[in-house]
This record gives sequence, structure tokens and C-alpha cells, in this order.
Amino acid sequence: MDLFFQLIVNGIVLGSEYALLGISWGIIFNTTGTFHFAHGVVYTAGAYGAVLFADTLGLPLPLAVAGGIAVAVVLGVGIDVVCYQPMRRIQATPMTILIASLGVLIVVENTMPILFGTASRTLPGIDTYPIAVGSAVITNLNLLKVVVTWGLFAALIAFLRYTRAGKALRAVGSNPEMAQTVGFHLRRVYYLAFGIGSALAGVGGILTVADTGAVPHMGTQAVLIASMAVLLGGMGKIVGSALGGFFIGMTMSLSILALPSEWQLTLAFGLLVVVIALRPRGFLGGKVTKAEV
Repeated sequence: MDLFFQLIVNGIVLGSEYALLGISWGIIFNTTGTFHFAHGVVYTAGAYGAVLFADTLGLPLPLAVAGGIAVAVVLGVGIDVVCYQPMRRIQATPMTILIASLGVLIVVENTMPILFGTASRTLPGIDTYPIAVGSAVITNLNLLKVVVTWGLFAALIAFLRYTRAGKALRAVGSNPEMAQTVGFHLRRVYYLAFGIGSALAGVGGILTVADTGAVPHMGTQAVLIASMAVLLGGMGKIVGSALGGFFIGMTMSLSILALPSEWQLTLAFGLLVVVIALRPRGFLGGKVTKAEV
């Protein structure tokens, strides 16, 4: 029973981490329709940016964190400006943009070891200590992941619902042609979506480097999990993206009861296949009618 409770706690932590990845990728995909797999290097850049500012330049931790988020935002928006926008102007297909995104991911990830080495990097000056939760144990950094994730999620929901900019994101994601007709500037909305999504990815990367350290290829698994979360939860649904990520994390944690830990990612992909087969639009995406198939 103690093991089960510990795995539940671990699942909440891992699910929160994956929920943040899901909403960071989902806000971009839901608004722009871009399969932004280069999001993985944005996540990695946030982590390494914080390490660079804190460890190499010796800045205080709050400034290093802000710097890491800024690096992620600049890189994320820059990828859209340099790579995706020219392709949209020539009306490239979504598949072509997806392949270009994978190319950016591969090129940048293979450049990271040249710049930073292959060893794991950590943020200096962070103390980790355990906190008892009944019969389970959680660290202060894991608790921080949970609090930050759901705090940012609540803030994002409020932003999308109550601000003009948030309503513009929802409108463009729902019907970009109609949004343009009523006066929304499509390119500016795309900038906003990439900026918000990249900032959230940067936060996720910084939380990871603070807890377990950063390695150059950490972004690949991160973006796979993020896209899986969006597909599971329901495309076009930020709540679904968070739910999908949390479900993946909880399932992977509890799977240790029956499977070796190295099977966790395989189980996650298997789960995606089953859910998409039963509900092609994910948990919250509604049913697909015969005509749509």
C-alpha cells in the first residue's frame, strides 16, 4: 500500500511536468496549426539558458531563470519568423512544415553538445530536501513543479477567457479566416502563441534542470510527450492538453507496479494508439462522425 501511495505521488509530479509540456505545445498547435517539433529545442534552450546565466555568468538565480525563459521565447519566436513564416507564405503543406520542424530539432540538438558538452548540467545554489506526505515522500523541487504547473495553467485559462489577446488566440485557432475578417492581425497572434508556448516550455526546461539536470537531447522526449498529451486530450482544447499530459504521467508512474521502468515510454505510446483508435479526437475532442471519417 505504501508503494502504491508513493507511485500516486510520483504520478502527480510526473503528470504535472507532462501537463506543462502539453499546454506549452498545445497553445502553439491549437492557434497556428503548426506541428512544432522544434519545440523540443526551445525546452532545452530554456534549461541551458538558465545554466549559462547562473553558472557561467554568475547571475542571481531569479535573473538566471528570467534569462532562461527569455532565451526560450526568443528562440521559439525566431523559429517561427525564420522557418515557418516563409513556408506559410509559399503555402507549404503542413507535412512540409512538420519535416522542416524536425530538421530544426535535429540540427540544433546536435549543435548543443558542441557548445555545452555531453555531460549533465545543473543549476547551482539549489537545495533539495524531502517532504513527507503521509507514507510517501516528495522533494521540494517536485512540489514546486506541481505548484508552478497548475498555477500557470490557471493563469493561462484566465488569460484566454478574459483578455482580448486571449480571445484573439482562441478566435484564430477556431477560424483564422473569420478572425482576419473581423480585424485580428494573424501574424501578431502567431507571435503571441509562439511567445507564450515557448515561455511555458522554458519554465518546464528550467524546472527539469533544477531537479535532475539538463542534457543536450532532453528535448526530443519532451516534445514527443507534449504532442502525445495534445493528441490524447483533444486537439484545440488547452484543458485537454493538460489532462492528456497528466494522464500520461500518472499511467507511466503506476505502470511500475506491473512493468519494468524501461517500458514506461513504450506504454505511453501504446496508450496513445489505443485512445486514438477509440476516440480519434482525444478525450475532450468529441466524436468523429461517419461523414468526417
